[in-house]
Amino acid sequence: FVAREFVVSGLRLVAVEQGHVIAAGMSGKIKTVLQMILVILLTVLPSFHLLPVLGMLSGLLTIAADLLVSDYSSTLLDYAILEKPLACFGYDYEEYKAARGFYFDLEEVLPNGVIRTEDKLLEHVMSFDWDEECAKTKKFKDDHMEYGGNATDACINAVFGTNIKGSTK
Repeated sequence: FVAREFVVSGLRLVAVEQGHVIAAGMSGKIKTVLQMILVILLTVLPSFHLLPVLGMLSGLLTIAADLLVSDYSSTLLDYAILEKPLACFGYDYEEYKAARGFYFDLEEVLPNGVIRTEDKLLEHVMSFDWDEECAKTKKFKDDHMEYGGNATDACINAVFGTNIKGSTK
């Protein structure tokens, strides 16, 4: 949560320097309040009681987002199921690649490759075409995911031998 806030705050500062204002929408304000509440709860209560709640809130926020900006997290793959725009921000891409490596070449595979600077990220966020980006994400999903989007149906079908509608395989 904290790293994301630094990235968003940094993007807003860069935008202001270029004469743009990126105001927080209502969903962003709600998310911020929820984050503050969760930070307080994590500080006061033992964290193992909150793990299911954190997972649920994380999933809900992901579904509500119109664009995901992440680093090299597998969250990019999870979000691609929604076929909504995503961007990989990797200011340290070369160093990270040399030190840890990747399963595939992110520059070739991700819809927009790896965006390496805040200026380029801001430019992308301010000017992308929704339909075009959704199509890129769909292609990424189709190329790299055999399953996705109907996990509950697939589990029910596998366990009970049924054929619930919406199941992918």
